[in-house]
Amino acid sequence: MLKLKPSFLSPLDPPSWPVGFEDPEETSVVQGRSTKLICPAQGYPRPRIVWSKDGENITGNELGVRLNEDGSLDLTAAQVSDAGKYSCVAENPAGDLELTITVFVHGECYLYWFLVRWHSCSLWKFCHTLGFCIGLWQPFLNTVSVEILVTSQ
Repeated sequence: MLKLKPSFLSPLDPPSWPVGFEDPEETSVVQGRSTKLICPAQGYPRPRIVWSKDGENITGNELGVRLNEDGSLDLTAAQVSDAGKYSCVAENPAGDLELTITVFVHGECYLYWFLVRWHSCSLWKFCHTLGFCIGLWQPFLNTVSVEILVTSQ
């Protein structure tokens, strides 16, 4: 008598995002800092992840860019030239899936806080020149708490 072993076919599962994953349409990073772009596609067989920036494939040999085994992309010490549209394509024999993230690179921000006497007119000239100040009058101390946000370009 001939006995056959049952064979199981592995169905293909096209790439998809995990439950609860929200597509980040854009992200910002401060110049000189690092950020991670994720592409958490799942499927069977495991999807191959391909990253591109502004339509050009990323090989991982670019300065300041690291492709990780989990499909994520690290921008280390981001520069203004790193700003742009990044796309990850997850592909397997059952299909493909694309995610696009716009990356903005901003100058370093500094927050200054100090306490000054209310009658200091020079502070208000400084704030007006700078363009952004928040003042909080404290009548019981006859002082103003001031926060100044300075952004380098």
